[in-house]
Amino acid sequence: MRRDMLTETYSAIRALVRTLPGDDDGDFTQHQRLAFTTIVPLFYIALILGVATVALQFYATAPLALSVAFPVTFCAICFLRAIYITRRSLQWMSKQAVLRYVNVAVALTGAMALAVGIWCICLLPYGDSASLHYLLYVQATLSVFSVFCFLHIPKAAALAGMTLLSPFSYVFTSNGPELALASLVFFVSVGVTLLLVVQYYFRSFKDLVHAVTALAEERQELKELSFINYELANRDHLTGLANRRRFFSELGRISREPDPLLLAVLDLDNFKVFNDLRGHLVGDVLLRKVALRIEVLAGELGGTAYRVGGDEFAILVEHSAALDIEQRLSDFCRSLDAERFDTEGIQAKITCSIGVAHSAPDLEYESGLYERADYALHVAKRVIPGKVIVFTSQHQADMLIAMEIEDALRNADRAVEFTIVFQPICDRHGRPVYAEALVRWHSPKLGPVSPGVFIPIAERSGLISELNPIFFQKALDAASDWPEGIKLSFNMSAREITDQNAIERLISILQSSGYKRDSLVFELTETAMVQNFASLISNVHTLKKAGISIALDDFGTGFSSLKHLQIMPLDIVKIDKTFVDMLAVGKTSASIVRRMINLCSDMNVECVVEGVETSAQLKLLKDMNCNLFQGYYFSRPLTPLAFQTMINAKPPRLIQ
Repeated sequence: MRRDMLTETYSAIRALVRTLPGDDDGDFTQHQRLAFTTIVPLFYIALILGVATVALQFYATAPLALSVAFPVTFCAICFLRAIYITRRSLQWMSKQAVLRYVNVAVALTGAMALAVGIWCICLLPYGDSASLHYLLYVQATLSVFSVFCFLHIPKAAALAGMTLLSPFSYVFTSNGPELALASLVFFVSVGVTLLLVVQYYFRSFKDLVHAVTALAEERQELKELSFINYELANRDHLTGLANRRRFFSELGRISREPDPLLLAVLDLDNFKVFNDLRGHLVGDVLLRKVALRIEVLAGELGGTAYRVGGDEFAILVEHSAALDIEQRLSDFCRSLDAERFDTEGIQAKITCSIGVAHSAPDLEYESGLYERADYALHVAKRVIPGKVIVFTSQHQADMLIAMEIEDALRNADRAVEFTIVFQPICDRHGRPVYAEALVRWHSPKLGPVSPGVFIPIAERSGLISELNPIFFQKALDAASDWPEGIKLSFNMSAREITDQNAIERLISILQSSGYKRDSLVFELTETAMVQNFASLISNVHTLKKAGISIALDDFGTGFSSLKHLQIMPLDIVKIDKTFVDMLAVGKTSASIVRRMINLCSDMNVECVVEGVETSAQLKLLKDMNCNLFQGYYFSRPLTPLAFQTMINAKPPRLIQ
């Protein structure tokens, strides 16, 4: 009868255990293991204390096997098990290993609880009333304690709790059927209650774990998104290098450090020409290949490479005490010049100019280092493209002068300080047919300032957009009384010729002046043609529709191609003075000039040769069938009154 009642009790509890939530989620089981390894040593300590105190109560009456051998062995196993679990908790485990670990832990917990329950049952015949009550008290306490220790592992909680209650079942079922029935109802009720409690807290534990996991995943996702956004904001998508924003951020941070810093600004020479000729896709391939070379160079120098503009790059080198950095930069320029890049089947050659600046105590702001390197780069591109220029004290002095000139330009009385002079462009007989308007500036503070000095400064600073309309109005006013047949030629800056708003403003000034449109020529340089050819060609067509002629100035000194000349609706091409100066050098120079003149004839555009200063030069050019000339041989730049006197002279000056 007693055995049947026990069987029915454990069958009912086992059925309830099977209804508990599963533990087969690998991620969740990781958290179960963490909780288990934290709590289970306490469970083993409780078992050791309980078994040891019960063994003392039965030491005098029970056999040594029950009162000494089993307790000592069991307590030793519990102690070793607790140490093992504590040490194992520090080791990383895979999901599969964790699942095995938890399953083994559940089985061992149940086995050890079963062993204690059987041991207690075996002790019952040897104790008096007080010992029996103490045993049942310890069993009840351990049972409840085990349930709360293993709330996060329901099966372990059920096995340990129910097994440790087994002595109660044995005691009460051995005292008659009425008490057995009552004990059955009691233990089933207690078992169901405990299992419901376990189930409730386990679900709460599982929900908490899932919430924490979800929160951790969201944080990780936000961290990854933040990193992606940072990369998008600070990484150049074409080359993969850090971009302009990252460059100035790092420059600001590093500039505040006391260690020496070197900044090299690199610019690809004539890249815009290549880009216009070959197309942007091929240009992008070239940029990526060159960027890779620059990144390797930066790594060799111990620095970081950045792309700060279209074809402009930078290298920042911290702790730049090495003396050979500038030499290695020069070596890079030479190697780049010697290399041929395969860009979509096209063998491309590109050169690179570099401006270098070192940190110095007198730099009071972050952008100062960049301004110095950029100025050195500007000098390199103007004087010796394809080379490395290091910023020096002389450059510093030049920069200060340029800043002074820029400041004077901003504050100038533009109506008074700037005047217009005209240099005639004459035909074969010395009669002026065009007059190029040139600006002269006399500053009260600086005195006379050469156009070759202040015009580039005005262009770099953007002031040219404010000044040129004033110059244009002055030129139109002076040319308003010229006779028919003499045209005004006016220089356009590279910035203006690619700015639609600037073009519309000049056309508006022309309309307001009443000057004849077919008597106006706008001169543009080859530099403008390679900066933004698409915008330039659109604006040139706008000017042509307005009836204005277009001249290409300083032909042969820039980087325009025959393709540009073919597309551009030009009316005049002006051959630069440098070619005229070389006429006396040899036949090769004369042949080049002759080919230029013939090219203009083939294109059906007028050809003007600049810089004619001697009768010998004029004779050679006439023999080459050139018809228009400009230079000191005919006249220096004249004031409006002097030019008016020249064109009104009767008879005009004739040259045979």
